[in-house]
Amino acid sequence: MCSGCCRRSRVLVSEREVERFRDFDWQSTRARFAGRDIIEQAGEGLYQLAHNEEACIFLDDDNLCAIHKELGPDAKPVTCKHFPYNLTGTPEGVVVSLDFACPTVVADEGAPIDSYAADVSLRIKEWREVAADPSRGVADVASRVAERQIEASKNVPLAWADYLAVEGAILRIMQDDDETLTERLRLVDALTREAAGRAAKGGMSGWVDSLAEAGWAPLRTPSAKVSPLAQRALLAPIVASIEDGWGGPGAVNNSSGARLRLVVALTASSSAVPLPTADGAMLNLPRMLRTRFAQDDAQLNAPIARFVTAFIARKGLLKGTTLLQGSRSLALYFAVIRWYSVACAVLAGRDIVEPGDVRYALILIEKTLSRSPARSVARFTTLVNFLFARIGSVRSLYSSTYPK
Repeated sequence: MCSGCCRRSRVLVSEREVERFRDFDWQSTRARFAGRDIIEQAGEGLYQLAHNEEACIFLDDDNLCAIHKELGPDAKPVTCKHFPYNLTGTPEGVVVSLDFACPTVVADEGAPIDSYAADVSLRIKEWREVAADPSRGVADVASRVAERQIEASKNVPLAWADYLAVEGAILRIMQDDDETLTERLRLVDALTREAAGRAAKGGMSGWVDSLAEAGWAPLRTPSAKVSPLAQRALLAPIVASIEDGWGGPGAVNNSSGARLRLVVALTASSSAVPLPTADGAMLNLPRMLRTRFAQDDAQLNAPIARFVTAFIARKGLLKGTTLLQGSRSLALYFAVIRWYSVACAVLAGRDIVEPGDVRYALILIEKTLSRSPARSVARFTTLVNFLFARIGSVRSLYSSTYPK
C-alpha cells in the first residue's frame, strides 16, 4: 500500500482494457474526475491512464485503486495486475522474476515468488494474450525473447543452449560473495565480450566450464586508471534522457537544446542543475564529486547485486538487443544507479551514500531506464556505441570515482 507503482509511472492500456472501466460514473464519486479524461492517447489504438499531478488519476487518498474498489480486480489494466511480476518469453517457456520499481522487492521483503504460483499462472495467461495484441506495440513486444533470433552481436547468431551456458556462468560469478561487487561486474563484462567473439564457434558450455575451473583467471585484467571526466561524459546523455523523459510535454528540458545544455552541465559538474525526477530540486554537482560512496560495502551493494542478478535471470541481456549490446546497457544501468545514489545523498544534505539512497536509485532506474523501449531503437544503440567508441570503455563504468 505504498502506492509507489501508482506514482510517476505511465500505464499503457488497450481499447479492450479501457472498456472494462470507461462507462463507470467516476465524476459522481470523486471530485478529481470532474472535467477530466481518464485516458490519454499514447499511439494508434493505445492509451495511457491519465495522471492527477504525479499520481495515476485512479489512485485514491488511501493509496488504494479506485478501479479495484468499484469494479473489482479483474477490471484493472493488465499492467497493474502484473506488477511487480516481470515476465519474459523464452524458447523454454516464461521466466518470471520481480520488478525493482517495487520498494518491497528492493528491500528484499515479502514472501518468495514461488508461493504465488497460482497467481503467476493466471498472469502468464493474461500476458500472452496482451503480448499477442499488435496494438500494444513495442512496450510488450520488446519483452519477448522467444520469437526472434538471438544474436551475440549484430548478425552473429547465438544458439539458445550457448546463451544459457553464458548466463549460468554470469550467475555463478554474481553469487560469489568472496569477490567484490566491482570485480564481479568486471568479470561479467569480460565474459560477455569474450562470448560474443566466440559465438560463431559454439560450444560455450565447455568453454565456460574451463574458465570456472581456472577461477576466471583468463578474464581478469589489471585495473586501468579511470578518468572521472570521461566517466561523467559517458553517463551524462543517459541521465539527461531520463530527466528529459520524466518532465514530459512542456517540461523545462523538453528540447534538444535544453538536453544538450544538461549534458554539458553534468559532464563539467561545476554548477547546480534542477532535476525533474526530484520535483525540480537543485542538485549541487560539485558536491557530488566529494560525496563518499563505498561501492564494495556489502550493505550498500547487496540490492545492486540482486538487481544485476535479476536483470540477467530475466533475460535483460537479450531483450530487444544483442548479447554485446545488452552487456553495454547493463554497465550503463549500474553506473547510472551509482550516480543517482550519490545525487540522492547530496539532495538530502549528506556527504556519504546510505542504503536508502541506493534503494531510491534502483526504483528510479527500473521505472525509467530499464522499462524504456529505447533499447531496441536504432538511435539508442548508435548513441551507446558512439559513447563507448569515442569517450570511454564499458569497463571504465564499473570503477567508482567517488571517495570511499
